[in-house]
Amino acid sequence: MESAPKVAVAPVAAVGWLDDAVRAGGGEVVGLDEATALVWAHPKDGASLASVLADLPGGTAAHDALIGYGDRLQIHESSGATTSLEEIAAVIGRVAQTTGQAPFVLLDYIQKVPVDGDEENARVTAVAEGLKDLALAARVPIVTISAADKEALASGHRMRTHDLRGSSALAYEADVVLIVNDKVDVVSREHLVYDLGNIQRFRGWSVVSVEKNRHGKAHVELEFAKDFEHGRFHTAGQEIAERLIDDRVFVS
Repeated sequence: MESAPKVAVAPVAAVGWLDDAVRAGGGEVVGLDEATALVWAHPKDGASLASVLADLPGGTAAHDALIGYGDRLQIHESSGATTSLEEIAAVIGRVAQTTGQAPFVLLDYIQKVPVDGDEENARVTAVAEGLKDLALAARVPIVTISAADKEALASGHRMRTHDLRGSSALAYEADVVLIVNDKVDVVSREHLVYDLGNIQRFRGWSVVSVEKNRHGKAHVELEFAKDFEHGRFHTAGQEIAERLIDDRVFVS
């Protein structure tokens, strides 16, 4: 079963909170799995989150960083039946009025926003146009995640804009289109067959392709190291040096 859409709104100043929290320990920091397990295992005795995390490396510093942005990050409890464009606009309006700041809006994901109609491409078009109108009217940045066609997720295929569900509208309405691929799936074959060690190294990186940039340079390929233990990518990316492909052909 697909999940309902999720809407997160926060002042622009709160962007980068996770990286700040992870680095707050100044060295060794707690991983998400470890922290989650500790919270669930802790006796339900009314202890604060700060006291629970205090025994973990970097736990106190990370908690302090979280407190610094926590009141500015709002997660909307959404529904695939009721979290419509009108509801998203209302949430943005309430946050802007409460904080006095134009929020930064994250939507996960666009295909789950309910609109009338039986045909998915038409529904995605309506949502994409509605979000664009909302961004302009409310003067807020909106970042939305899109689902991809099932075939685009196969190993050895480089996902592109046309692989997004409802992609024609998404490509037209968006100011920026970013596509994320695992590096090991999109580098040219010669980088793998002549150095098998590259396979394991490349698994630790993702390639972010700037497929469209209405106000800047497009067709830029950047790579970012994964740090999924802490639920993030390292923010210091770089242009990728290896040659990329659109589709790889495997020869046995």
